[in-house]
Amino acid sequence: MEISVVIFSIAMMAIMIAIGCLLARKVPFTAERRELLIAIIVNVAMPCIILNSIFHTKMDQQIMMV
Repeated sequence: MEISVVIFSIAMMAIMIAIGCLLARKVPFTAERRELLIAIIVNVAMPCIILNSIFHTKMDQQIMMV
């Protein structure tokens, strides 16, 4: 696996965390808002990051045989 794909995925997660921290400081979060954001991150954002990493990984015969 290319290291750039891994670094990109980690950077995207760090950006999402930073945005969440900034929002939490500026906007008061109720329990409902917090649950909604967690649901969006877990059900939409994380699978998108994982699929993006899979689609950018170079596949060859060696990987397919493992």
